[in-house]
Amino acid sequence: MVSKYIVGVIDIDEENINRVYISNELADKLGVVKGGGVIFSYKGEQFGSIVEIDDMKNADNSRFFFPLNMIKKYGLIDGNSIDVHTYLPLESVNAIGRKLKGGHLTENEITSIISDFMNQKLNEVEKTFFVSTFFNSTFSDDEIVYFIKGMVSTGKRYKFTSKFPIVDKHSIGGVAGKGITPILVSICACLDMSLPNTSSRSLTTPAGTSDILESVMSIFHSGDKLQKFLDDENGFLAWIGGIGIVPLDDEIMHIVSQIGVEDDSEYIVSILSKKVALGIDTLLIDIPCGESLKVKNIDDARKISDRFVRIGELLGIKVHTYIREPKGIDGNGIGAKLEIREALYVLEQSDKRSMQLEEESLNVAAQLINTVKGIENGYSLAKDTLTSLNALQKFRRICKMQGGSESISSSDISIESKYIDIHSGASGSIVGIDNKKAIQIALSLGCPHDKDAGIYFYKNVGDSINKGDVAFSIYSTSEDKLNSVNDFIKDENILLIK
Repeated sequence: MVSKYIVGVIDIDEENINRVYISNELADKLGVVKGGGVIFSYKGEQFGSIVEIDDMKNADNSRFFFPLNMIKKYGLIDGNSIDVHTYLPLESVNAIGRKLKGGHLTENEITSIISDFMNQKLNEVEKTFFVSTFFNSTFSDDEIVYFIKGMVSTGKRYKFTSKFPIVDKHSIGGVAGKGITPILVSICACLDMSLPNTSSRSLTTPAGTSDILESVMSIFHSGDKLQKFLDDENGFLAWIGGIGIVPLDDEIMHIVSQIGVEDDSEYIVSILSKKVALGIDTLLIDIPCGESLKVKNIDDARKISDRFVRIGELLGIKVHTYIREPKGIDGNGIGAKLEIREALYVLEQSDKRSMQLEEESLNVAAQLINTVKGIENGYSLAKDTLTSLNALQKFRRICKMQGGSESISSSDISIESKYIDIHSGASGSIVGIDNKKAIQIALSLGCPHDKDAGIYFYKNVGDSINKGDVAFSIYSTSEDKLNSVNDFIKDENILLIK
């Protein structure tokens, strides 16, 4: 129920607590109890508050009295009208409250939360509180499984058929550069494996895998086409938002991006719910770790690996992991067009290709091949498939199948933006690239919305560099952004030189 009331002011400062004061008479009228919640809408912003009932003599029963901290925080003005949303307590809200206190939730309680989330019965505050429970250590494996099953139930579920094992790869992310996936799919689809690969657009990084693929093929495909794609080429590369699986994940990921914190519970739920919905048999999880990445060290990576494997087993998916400690980015380019060009360089076996990107792609492919086929020479099979250009031909056929050119090449990728060369301020050997700083700079240049924006490194980890050499170039279609980043970058040590 939504009603209009008047803003009142009470001379109290509650610091960080949202607590609003009303009279007994108004509380009775609204059916609100002490400690209960109400939601306010004011000038386009929605926020929640705890209710405090006070026996205020001669109180104006048309007013909600706000403490000074809320007056300042939300720009409230005494006497202005404010919309008040009241509601009956939901079972799901009670469950969220218990989880915030470290309690254990049953399958029915998690199902209730997901249902109310999907049906917009939870307000933004309650949704955010629930998502924030991912970031404590109390989410047990069985709760994760309940949540994944509930997430899958909110959307379509596919049962692909193939004479080959249905497999996939997914990275938890953190490393700039998304070229591994198109290379891996192209290699493994040549070797009697079926890969229904779906990917997302970027929320907080310079490019998601779907962003880079969109530069060369259509990523929007209905479920009816996907089985035919799998029949024809043993694989496809589609945008997950277009096939109707796990729709709740988008909203949860948006909240996560706003909070600015990620935890293994959150991305285990996000990744595995999609793989369950797609009917994946065997899954390889890429877990990069390092100081500037999501996972900070090898010990944490191993713990996350163990949890992925355990929960995958409970869901009927054979999960294997690839733990690595990258010193830089995957490839030489950051940004949608620059990254797909990097993948094509490797598939073409061009002299311009990044050997680091090639090696990581082969290592990931080898582990998936060895796991699925029960062999030990997966690396040599993957290498032969790449060097023979069979993987390139497979990628081109997938590209044509999905509306692109069957003769696509790196030379077709035109970077239509201005650029500035950045020169090294020191001499020595490059021992690392700061992923976090590189990502921040690429975002400042206009990524991911500007497909032509980004960074291209002429020197990478392991290379020697002299002071004054061109280390990398920055690209943007916005001259203002380009100049702003150029001014800022002079004081940033993106390349770690010793």
